[in-house]
Amino acid sequence: MKFFVLLVLVALIGFFAGPFVPHYALMLLIALFAFLLNSGGWAAFMGGGLGLGLLWFGLSTYTAIVTESALPDRMAQLFQLPDPAYLALLTALVGFLLGGFSALTGKTLRSIVSPKPRVKPYR
Repeated sequence: MKFFVLLVLVALIGFFAGPFVPHYALMLLIALFAFLLNSGGWAAFMGGGLGLGLLWFGLSTYTAIVTESALPDRMAQLFQLPDPAYLALLTALVGFLLGGFSALTGKTLRSIVSPKPRVKPYR
């Protein structure tokens, strides 16, 4: 459940705050949400990664289709990619890694700040 909540929160905050804040501030917000939700390590990484990766994939694809610009073709040539669609996949990969590691940073910070209580062994 926390995975889906984090995924939706990351996508929403990325969509609404992304155009107005720098990318590092967006990563700090993702880390803050992962800190507050306190989900597991993989859930935080995958929730943050999929949320931002799918958002950036969708936005880059939508922008390329709506504007009908030659920029994606030129950027694909610059990166020596066979098709401009690979550029959207590359953007999604970068978004996935940034979102995933940002959320994992927030989760790890939460585990450092409030560690689990130690259980005394039975004697």
